[in-house]
Amino acid sequence: MRGAQPQLPLKVVPGKRSDARGLAAKVFERHGIALKEDDPAFALVTLNELVLRKLMDELLKDVDQHITARLAEFEQTMQRVEQRAGKVLAQQVRESADGLREKIQEETAAARLGMGQMVELWPAGAPWAGCWCW
Repeated sequence: MRGAQPQLPLKVVPGKRSDARGLAAKVFERHGIALKEDDPAFALVTLNELVLRKLMDELLKDVDQHITARLAEFEQTMQRVEQRAGKVLAQQVRESADGLREKIQEETAAARLGMGQMVELWPAGAPWAGCWCW
């Protein structure tokens, strides 16, 4: 018997004689126990493999259902976030537009006042030609 060395397990495919021979050789190499290809231990290996496959299938179905449910929840949450963000953005756009409207109205009123004052200060009878040449 050799010292225990970590090794990857062999891939077992049920019903293949060459795998049984290879497994028997590995068991002898690691443990010093000789197994024949028709040893009942191989039936246990096959039984364990079948049980593990069934459990893995069930586990994968559970994981798939869990992931599907979480993704659906995530999509719903994202839709709510998008709706809230849209409302916030719309409110900000309205506030900005209101601010711009007020500013434009103030500047327009100031320009009207300024023009009115310029007209009042304009000398009577002064020619309009060239009046803006500075």
